[in-house]
Amino acid sequence: MPVPIIKIAINTNNLVGDPIVAGFWTFADKTAVFRIYNSDDTLIYQGQTYAIGGSGGNWADVDLSSVFIPYHKTAGAAKYRISLLSNDTGEEYSSKEISIYAGGQSKLMRRKGEDIFEKKLKNADANFFLTTRTSGYYIFIPEDELLPLAYYAAGMKFYIKNGDDLLLLKDHSTQAEESVETIDFAALRKQAALSLGRWVNEFRITTDSGWSFTVVITQAQEGNQTYLKFLNSWGVYERVSLSGVIEDTPDIESGDKISEYDELIFDFVKKNQRKTLTNKYSARTGYKNYHERMFLKDMLLSDSVYYVVDKTEYACNVSTEDSLFSTTSGEPVELALSIELIDSDNYYSPQAMDDLNYLAVDDEVVTADQADIMV
Repeated sequence: MPVPIIKIAINTNNLVGDPIVAGFWTFADKTAVFRIYNSDDTLIYQGQTYAIGGSGGNWADVDLSSVFIPYHKTAGAAKYRISLLSNDTGEEYSSKEISIYAGGQSKLMRRKGEDIFEKKLKNADANFFLTTRTSGYYIFIPEDELLPLAYYAAGMKFYIKNGDDLLLLKDHSTQAEESVETIDFAALRKQAALSLGRWVNEFRITTDSGWSFTVVITQAQEGNQTYLKFLNSWGVYERVSLSGVIEDTPDIESGDKISEYDELIFDFVKKNQRKTLTNKYSARTGYKNYHERMFLKDMLLSDSVYYVVDKTEYACNVSTEDSLFSTTSGEPVELALSIELIDSDNYYSPQAMDDLNYLAVDDEVVTADQADIMV
């Protein structure tokens, strides 16, 4: 059987945040048309490419990542078909199916030249969870930051154990279509407490070939029950607790003055416009270990961050002026964060006590001349 001639060269699995470079073989000194179809065979993009070559033709490279970005904001995967056509006849002379996954890698990781799907995302013998806390063999999660952990399921099979006790079996080995599944470790703890009679903090993920990695739930720090929820680099939301002092530091911009005609004096006078208030908060993270500080880098890079107070989420921007994230001296490091809510206001409405109440104090009753006064 003759070996098929490759005319479209592109990785079968791709992350949308990485360059998605397709090599198209075109006829010599001629343009070629390429089309991209989604899984429903709907055309989503058409382009042209051209390569200068000899009499036999040549390759042209095109980065297609911008085509797929609008479709992959959060974790998930979808299949697409790339079709290559002759510009002269309109006849298709090659096609290839690819899969696009959400998220992306750092350039430092890409320079290593390793296949992230074989190394992590589709490797049941490694830390395949879509968390950026660590890619190591131990994932430490404070119990107040615990959210379900996601993974790409197709073809995966693994067990979750505590000691010799099996807590959960996940078998997706016969699943053909990709999907995102989650493990709710908070629910798994409750299940283990009922069935085993003990409170479980360690969860070992194993396969038929042995131990893969371990999830450890650690004790939460004391402090305000406020969090930052953010979309990580794999397209999954994670949470960071804020255990230090939080201060309300609003930014109030002076309103522009406008001229308004005053009929009493038959002249123009200056008039104030309402000022603009931007809600800002200053917080410190408390001292965190190396992996926790690296985790904060991903939060600071995220384009989708929410300030969570009393289970209410406020879209915000988060920044820091601290530049020290790690040091070889081994000294503990904490970071100062600036949290700015997306909304700016020209009007003020008193908040109910259950809104942003972490900065409020209980009203104190004092008595003066036999009258109760709230201060």
